[in-house]
Amino acid sequence: MAGRIPPEFISELLARVDLAQVIGQHIQLKKAGREHKACCPFHQEKTPSFTVTTKGFYHCFGCGANGSAIGFLMEYTRCSFVDAVEDLARQVGMTVPRDARAQARQESQEPLYECMQQANRYYQEMLRKSDPAKEYARSRGLSGQICKEYQIGYAPAGYENVEKRLAGKFDRALLIKAGLLTKNDKRRVYDRFRNRLMFPIRDTRGRTVGFGGRVLEDQDTPKYINSPETPLFHKGRVLYGLYELQQRRGNLDQLVVTEGYMDVVSLAEAGVSNVVATLGTATTEDHLRQMGRFCRKFVFCFDGDDAGRAAGWRALEHILPVLRDGDEVRFAHLPEKEDPDSYIRNHGREVWQEFLSQSVLLEDYFFSQLTRDLDLEKLTDRSKLVQKARPLLSSMADSAFRDLMMNQLGELTDLTRNQLRISSKTTERQLAAQQGPKPSVGRPTRIRKMIRMLLEHPELAVQAQSSLLQSLDALKKPGMELFAEMVDLAQGVADVNTGGMIEAIRASRGEEDAQHLTRLLDWRPAGLDGVSAKGRLQNFEAGLRILQKERLVAWRSRLTKQQLGDDQTPGKPLSERQKKELQKVNEQLKELG
Repeated sequence: MAGRIPPEFISELLARVDLAQVIGQHIQLKKAGREHKACCPFHQEKTPSFTVTTKGFYHCFGCGANGSAIGFLMEYTRCSFVDAVEDLARQVGMTVPRDARAQARQESQEPLYECMQQANRYYQEMLRKSDPAKEYARSRGLSGQICKEYQIGYAPAGYENVEKRLAGKFDRALLIKAGLLTKNDKRRVYDRFRNRLMFPIRDTRGRTVGFGGRVLEDQDTPKYINSPETPLFHKGRVLYGLYELQQRRGNLDQLVVTEGYMDVVSLAEAGVSNVVATLGTATTEDHLRQMGRFCRKFVFCFDGDDAGRAAGWRALEHILPVLRDGDEVRFAHLPEKEDPDSYIRNHGREVWQEFLSQSVLLEDYFFSQLTRDLDLEKLTDRSKLVQKARPLLSSMADSAFRDLMMNQLGELTDLTRNQLRISSKTTERQLAAQQGPKPSVGRPTRIRKMIRMLLEHPELAVQAQSSLLQSLDALKKPGMELFAEMVDLAQGVADVNTGGMIEAIRASRGEEDAQHLTRLLDWRPAGLDGVSAKGRLQNFEAGLRILQKERLVAWRSRLTKQQLGDDQTPGKPLSERQKKELQKVNEQLKELG
């Protein structure tokens, strides 16, 4: 993300945002003096240790979770950095800008979006004009209304239809880049989709990013094809039907996940609208993040054949590492030779709902699959179960659900948790919650103390004497570049707060520096607490004077070394300009005292 959204905008955005109001939309906060408290939403606790400060920053003293409003939304709602920024910007009436690189990238993709949109319109037009295609859609139970809602179309037979239709607006190279044309081994270029019912795949903004095509004749192969990976289309990041789900804007009790677009539209035709599809690929973390914004209960529905059972297990393996307490995941396998499309058409909505009600909870599915060929009366088979379960449970983040899964494994094998010896995919902050001490901030240097003071009180950069803040980055010392950038941010963005400072540094310098700043917040150097605003400014300026002295002494040393020389290099007279520099340095050192 670094460089895509200007850090100054992020700082200004977080200065305007009421953090308590943002977090209060998701968890219940209680007023505690000037701050707010709650039980931490990121780990299990009975006594509230999650604090929302007036400086635009939240912090949990139990597990170490901390961050700004952006960080909270990313963690709690599983949204991306950009989505969090845009969500907050909408709340306070701001427009998210982009820097030159991002603007150029966005402009370079506009022709691709337009190309895909034109192709989508063409396919829809061809469906209206093709009686065989319309008859096929009707034979699959699809009405004109569903075809219109999902913008279903038809790619005619033939090898040059799309290129001829779009050639006047887009060149061949762009059509290939968009995945509409393909090239064979003999370098012949032709339409990728031919004589297929077409399903446009849309992103969350409704833009067509890819297509899926289904043959009209079952003897043709392959039965289904999707667009290839393109700058716009990545199967692991897109869910078919998610845009249409957004448009309905209803509250969802659960979300059903299938494997194909025919499943989604057939279920929608039958009045079942809470369905999305993963386009035949394994469920990814991006998929779960997107679904998690709608509800916390998911049913993964797969065909009843061997391929469907294999897909169900792959989905479980991908889900385990990103499960959170409060998520409910179920699995359902249809009868042999059935898929959701055929099942809903053969049996109807009520039978479908009854089928879903019998879906199996993840924990039951997990252990039933692992023990399917085992006899737990045998010690050797119990050992096999532990060997199978251990890497899967180790992939999970620490949570109450993971603990319960381990307990269940212990009951099945008659082993204690210590005997199971299951490691944990524990994050740094969770490890800190278990072990107590927070990660070290390093040696308590002067510059670290100055950064710490400025982080909690950005106004110091505005209040301090301007002469003390000049040329600080000229002092080649660890941390000086970071400190100088923080000074610029504090001076350039009105009312920037702690959270805004950290997110701006995250955007401009990357995650490592942002994490360093969050660790510094746990450090309370001597002289920081219980100091008045006037005393704080005096301490800050005293530190700046020392840094300026170090910079000037280093400058004077370079000039003196040139003048006097050393064992390796003979001395060299200073130029008139350098003499004036040396005089200026001495005068400034005298002023600093």
